[in-house]
This record gives sequence, structure tokens and C-alpha cells, in this order.
Amino acid sequence: QSWHEAVVCAAPGAPSHVMLDDEEAEHLPGCNLAVTRAAFEAVGGFDPQFQTAGDDVDFCWRLRAAGFRLGFAPGAFVWHWRRPSIRGFLRQQIGYGHAEKRLRTKHPEHFTRHGAAKWRGFVYGGGPVRVTAESIIDCGAMGSASYQAVSNRMLPLRGLDGRFDRWPARLALWLVKLIAPRLRAWVRCHRIRLERETPRLRERVAPPEHEWRIGGSSRDEILNRMLSEAWQAGGGTDCWDLEKAGTRLLFATEHGEHGEKNVLVRIWGDPLVVPSWLQPRPFSEVDPPGRPG
Repeated sequence: QSWHEAVVCAAPGAPSHVMLDDEEAEHLPGCNLAVTRAAFEAVGGFDPQFQTAGDDVDFCWRLRAAGFRLGFAPGAFVWHWRRPSIRGFLRQQIGYGHAEKRLRTKHPEHFTRHGAAKWRGFVYGGGPVRVTAESIIDCGAMGSASYQAVSNRMLPLRGLDGRFDRWPARLALWLVKLIAPRLRAWVRCHRIRLERETPRLRERVAPPEHEWRIGGSSRDEILNRMLSEAWQAGGGTDCWDLEKAGTRLLFATEHGEHGEKNVLVRIWGDPLVVPSWLQPRPFSEVDPPGRPG
């Protein structure tokens, strides 16, 4: 109805679902959520301490922690009216900040040390195809995918309504995009970051605890033998190939300059779980002397 509403409609910060894949969600907004009575009662319903927002996030996290799964129905939608004024929208973001502060106290494992929420899933959006620090790369089980899929965590944002796409609305939208997340962060943890925080790879994946190379077998031969010995293959987005009893392994093929090949092994966890035939051997056994290839 007005350029103020157009700015609010185009601003980030609206309720949205967070997806783990095409069918399962990590979070569903309370304005569009249906739950069975049994599941509702099993987790104790909504927590009344969340008055302004955050009740649906807490509820979904508790459902998943209790073993329930959140299904996503793309055909189910509601008309959700956003705030009619920029002032009202900013007040809403302050309320979100207070709710996130309570969520951080109740669920510290779901927040970074800087106070930002951590999600396993992502919000679908149509953005440019590129790999960023937040991208999820599906390389197939044990890196077997012929073509690797990339999903980026991008918010689906509307543009300004064409009827109100003028310089005052553009300036107001720029200011709202600048102010709203910082206002929300200040209320949440009394911290304002001038740059958007992106998780670094070394923070998401711990460095390997052990590393060695072996010769005489190909990567595929080793993987197949390990699978026959009850090791479990990792998922397409995992950064390891095999897992057993909390120990994870990653394999890569190393090509030498003379045509020789070795398999590099990285280990997270207890190396004693690794079978003896995969344990490191003296150098003379790994690379026997001989004529260069």
C-alpha cells in the first residue's frame, strides 16, 4: 500500500524454513507449522518464556532432539502480513534479538562464540552458482559422485515493488539492511559486527589427528575392503569417507612424478580402531626400491 511497506517487504529478517534436504526441515516457522498432538505433548509444547519470538525455533530444536523429524510440504502456505511501517519492523527485529538471547542461554550448542545461530541446513534461494565458505558440497558417498552438487545458504529476498522503486525507498532499504541485523545482534549479545561473519573451514572441520600414506593398493580397493569389515560410508556432504566406533577416515590418491601411486590416509579419532593391514609401515615397505616408472 505504501513505499514503507515495500521497504519492509524487501528487507531481510522474515520468518523462513531451514532445510536439510528437499523433504526434511531443521526449522519450520511457527506461522506455518502443523504438529501431531503426540509429538507436541512428548516435548512439552511451547516454552512460555519466549514472548516475542523464538518459540518456534526452540520447539523445532526440541522436537529434533527428541528424535522427531520435520517434514516440509511446499504446497502448504499462509498469508503472513509483515509490519506496515519501518519503525514497526525495527521493533520486531529488537524482539527477535531478545528471543535469540534466550535461545542462546537455553541452547548454547546452537550458537557460535560470537552469538550467531548455527544451522546444519540452509534456506533455499536462487543465487549465482559459486562456492563460498558457507557452501554445502555434496560429493557423494566416499567422494563417488560423478558431478558434485553445490548448495549455497542464500536468503530468498524480494526486490522493491515496482510501484515504489524510487530513490527514497532504495535509500531506506539500504539503511534497513544495514541497521536491522546489527540492532538484532546488539540486543542478542551486545556485539555489533561491521562485517558479516563467515565460518572458516578450520572452525568447521577439526585438523586430522593422524596422517600417513600407504602403497600397494588403490583407494577403491581399500574402501571396498573397509566396507566388508563393517566400516560405514559417510554421507555426501561429510568431510570423511568411512566411520567406525567414532573414528573417521579420509582417503586420497597421490600421484608421483614417475607414475607411482600412494593412498593418503587421514584419521580423526583412535588410530587403534584402524585394521592392522592399514597401519603405517616402514618406508622400505611403502616404497620398495626399484627402477623408476
